[in-house]
Parts: sequence; C-alpha cells; structure tokens
Amino acid sequence: MTLLDVEGFSVAEIADFTKWSVSKVKVRAHRARAHLRKVLRRLL
Repeated sequence: MTLLDVEGFSVAEIADFTKWSVSKVKVRAHRARAHLRKVLRRLL
C-alpha cells in the first residue's frame, strides 16, 4: 500500500519489483486498505 498510495508507483512497477502478479498486488492493496479502514473506525 505504501508503494502504491504514498510513493506513487504503478501496480505494474510494484509487480515487477516484488515478482508478484499484477492481480496479487491489487488484492494485497485492497486488503491493506480494508484493514486500515477497520483500524481507523475503531479509533474514531
């Protein structure tokens, strides 16, 4: 999520860096955002 949302790398670039598939990068980012939402809701 950091590489995608903070650093501004594309999904394709992250897939290349990590040797993951593009779909795995998308799934991991989606799950990370969902987890962050859940944690923030508890705090607010």
